[in-house]
Amino acid sequence: MENIVDKIFAFVFVLVGLSHLLQPAAWLDFFAWLKSKTYGGFIVVIYTLPIAIVLVVFHNEWVLRPPVILTLAGWVMLVKCVIYAVYPAAFTRTATKGFSARSSVLAGITGIVIGTLLFADCFLF
Repeated sequence: MENIVDKIFAFVFVLVGLSHLLQPAAWLDFFAWLKSKTYGGFIVVIYTLPIAIVLVVFHNEWVLRPPVILTLAGWVMLVKCVIYAVYPAAFTRTATKGFSARSSVLAGITGIVIGTLLFADCFLF
């Protein structure tokens, strides 16, 4: 099951990375809009929690290979969702702190690299 999850999220990382890289202004606007809403943290939970649960339940792989990134990401997302669900003001405080067009581009490059490593691990090793 881990290999299927690796392949799915390799694609997700590359696609979202490309989006961050090519559309940083749109991401800035999106996060500014989310931060302007009192329920912005709940929106993050609604979309992030299912992904976190899939990763934690079906990909709890603690081996020093690229897929461990997905395991770590799943646990970080789960913790973040719990915090935002019980204390939504935490999202408002941190939503756009330090987020800029440059950081969006760096996040995009990071996502593409992680996705590429996952693809390589799935198909080459």
